[in-house]
Amino acid sequence: FKEHLGQTIQSYIIRQRLERACELLVQSDLPIKAIAHRCGYRSIQYFVQTFRGAFNVPPGHWRSMHRLSS
Repeated sequence: FKEHLGQTIQSYIIRQRLERACELLVQSDLPIKAIAHRCGYRSIQYFVQTFRGAFNVPPGHWRSMHRLSS
């Protein structure tokens, strides 16, 4: 897997979940907790931490930024 995609399976899954979360943040009015759950996170705190680590902002701020620009 890593040879073909250049990342581990775990990294790939996390990235896919976060990309889905980005879509839901902009395209829906779902609460962040519901988005975290739909994207496979049981812990809202872990979701926010992972999201912030990937995008340098928490999900709510990301939502606000991208809704203003669309």
